[in-house]
Amino acid sequence: AGTVALGFAGYFTTLFPVFPERIVAVTATVLFTVVNFLGIRRSGVLNTAIVSVSILALLYFVIAGIPSFEPANLTPFAPAGWRGVLESTALLFFAYTGYARLATLGEEVREPRKTIPRAIVLALGIAVILYTGVALVAVGGVGAEAMAASLSPLEVAARSIRFTDVTLAIAIGATTAMLGVLLSQLLGISRMIFAMARRGDLPGFFDHVHPTHGIPDRGVFLAGFVAVLVALLGTFESIVAAAAFTILLYYAIANLAALRMRQEDRLFPAWIPVLGLLSCLFLALTLPPPVILTGLGLLAVGLLWRLVYNRQ
Repeated sequence: AGTVALGFAGYFTTLFPVFPERIVAVTATVLFTVVNFLGIRRSGVLNTAIVSVSILALLYFVIAGIPSFEPANLTPFAPAGWRGVLESTALLFFAYTGYARLATLGEEVREPRKTIPRAIVLALGIAVILYTGVALVAVGGVGAEAMAASLSPLEVAARSIRFTDVTLAIAIGATTAMLGVLLSQLLGISRMIFAMARRGDLPGFFDHVHPTHGIPDRGVFLAGFVAVLVALLGTFESIVAAAAFTILLYYAIANLAALRMRQEDRLFPAWIPVLGLLSCLFLALTLPPPVILTGLGLLAVGLLWRLVYNRQ
């Protein structure tokens, strides 16, 4: 969540450069922590509004950018080779992690066994189609080298489009997209903290539900606090790189857990989590060695915490 807050701040300051990035990131995190504290219904309404603006802005970018599309800009297709494609895929897996937050809201959703799988498939489908359209139009408009040389690649692509208001639209769309991810991350992580406390992996202090708002209030504030620390101390690039390996490992473990479920409890055939497990491990191993070592270090810290805490 702290990473996303920094990403939001980066785009926000392109619209309003007078504000320091870290102050913007911390302010957004604090505000959305308060929104999460006020209850799932308010968070849901706000998230729907934010996502709607993001989708409309990106759709406008895709449609307006079609006339500027040059197929020649897509060649060579993989200038860094297939290893570069796989490494980029592993790093960009971060952009798709939001769909799993749906599963953390199971206790607050009607008929979660039916609703959540459908929502995940729908969310992933929309994201894949939208991301593919944006990528094709952006790279086809200015070329991969021009985008790689910029810290705001979509803004570079938007400037190449003949409609003058596209740059503003994409800046707003990127900003609201980051806001939506920040809100959903804080929402999901707070529920994970609550669930971990309930099963004894975190102090029981966090196993608490607010009597009025019906949300895990202490988990909400812990998630917000950690996100603020990350936004204050880290950089977007370094945190994404450090998180890439651990995120893939996290999803590999989720697939492994699905494999261990009883046959009658599974929603899908066993080959699906097997494929997911192998894919996550394969992508994780394509990352640069420093990223893998950083991820293993973070994993070791977590395992040490669990060992010490369980003994106490």
